[in-house]
Amino acid sequence: MASTPLKELPNFEAMAQSFEAIARQFRLFYNLPGYGNLPGCKDQKDSPSPNAPAKTAVDALKEDNLLGCKDQKNSLSPNAPAKTAVDALTEDIATMKICLDHINGRCELMERRILTDNAAREINNIIRVENLYRRDVGRELIPLHSVLTNTEIGAFPRSVDDFRNLTSETVTEILRELNDPFAGLMHGDAVQTRQRLAILAGIRN
Repeated sequence: MASTPLKELPNFEAMAQSFEAIARQFRLFYNLPGYGNLPGCKDQKDSPSPNAPAKTAVDALKEDNLLGCKDQKNSLSPNAPAKTAVDALTEDIATMKICLDHINGRCELMERRILTDNAAREINNIIRVENLYRRDVGRELIPLHSVLTNTEIGAFPRSVDDFRNLTSETVTEILRELNDPFAGLMHGDAVQTRQRLAILAGIRN
């Protein structure tokens, strides 16, 4: 009588190691430029170290708060029957898929922000050169674009006269729209903030 060949069984240890490796890679998303500034992301300083000991893949994802994965432990009835290892693993895989879908959405949002930022900066480089030739008092200036939306900055001065009358608060608001590192660091000094904006906008004050 011929013996029945043994069927290959799942290697649970290998699966657990794979989940832990994926969880560690998810934690490295905080190293991507701009990722921590996206809506809903935890502050980078509060995120776990990529080298922290892994628990399970799902636990790691929940601790990192990667895209609002639900905490499964609170969703079960206390009288629910015990799950099998396969059931638990299936739920972990489903939760992982949800988290991956959310990660993909975050990456797309980050990509759009980078494209918007780059497009606005390219336009502003052209505008800066154009404004260098509009030095006459009363001549209309071309507004810079916000790197956040790639649209004209509403508070931008329309002439050299308007520029000279800007308050430090308005200039700081414009610098923030340009994501300038000096925004808010000049402590209300109207002269310094205007000088900084003049450099960025190509205004000969």
